[in-house]
Amino acid sequence: MFKLVTWNIQSGRSPDGKTDLNRIIACLDRFCSFDMLCVQEVSHGYTAGGEDQFSMLRARLPGYTGFKAVACDTAASGVRDGARRRFGLMVFSRHPVLQALRHCLPWPSEPEVMSMPRTALELTVAAPGGLLRVSSVHLEYFSQRQRMAQVERLRELHREASLHASRPPVPGHGPFAAPPRAMPALLAGDFNMLPGSPEHQRLLA
Repeated sequence: MFKLVTWNIQSGRSPDGKTDLNRIIACLDRFCSFDMLCVQEVSHGYTAGGEDQFSMLRARLPGYTGFKAVACDTAASGVRDGARRRFGLMVFSRHPVLQALRHCLPWPSEPEVMSMPRTALELTVAAPGGLLRVSSVHLEYFSQRQRMAQVERLRELHREASLHASRPPVPGHGPFAAPPRAMPALLAGDFNMLPGSPEHQRLLA
């Protein structure tokens, strides 16, 4: 059985309001043994301690290969010191990952609501049952319009990947020697939508 866990960790915030990434990791250790873990709202420089949660998670999950996709990458307290603040996704796999792709999702201008850039992280995994395409996302919370635009982009990406899987390009060398894309696909993450909502129905159409 292939086990995938997805969790929006909210930068390590627990239900009691305390921010402690170690508690999140301890909970994962108790929860189950998984093949893949998709984590949303991983941060570097946004919490009070400013810790690099991308590096912390990678260090605390031995036996897994971690991949990150940064959606927000901004200057921290001052531009001159070069410090950055980053926010995004991570995916961990215990199976070989043949390819990792990072996709920027649409961010339509909508000045009346808060919003931020969004991204999708797609991995082609050599799973025990064969090649598998796993994508992790964190869609817009405050705007249905933006969420729907992101759903449409995810549909386009799935169509494109399916065509690559069924009609692979001519083999090449170096960066042109791309590994095969997988036809079977899993989409995981925090979709910020209700079951039966228009964007949910469109995602499943």
